[in-house]
Amino acid sequence: MAGGLATTACLNRLKSIFPRKASSAASNPWYIITAVAFSASNRAEEVPRVFEHALKDLKEETNNIDDHRLLARKIRDAIFKAGLTAGYPRVKS
Repeated sequence: MAGGLATTACLNRLKSIFPRKASSAASNPWYIITAVAFSASNRAEEVPRVFEHALKDLKEETNNIDDHRLLARKIRDAIFKAGLTAGYPRVKS
């Protein structure tokens, strides 16, 4: 995770702001809020780093592919829904 705003330290700090209430890492909303914030701020290149970090945390708990898909689906849906109001990021080609 070299370069960019979404460093490991930054993502761990953001994750620590939201207390973990349930047993699953996927139930903590930090990754949704962070991915949407980066997307709405036109920093789409940071979203995959957020996803990879959240997926790494989830893999430490479970290796269930359905949980991994749920994580990806939650991030995708949140970015899509937020894009309707905040706009979609411009991706550099």
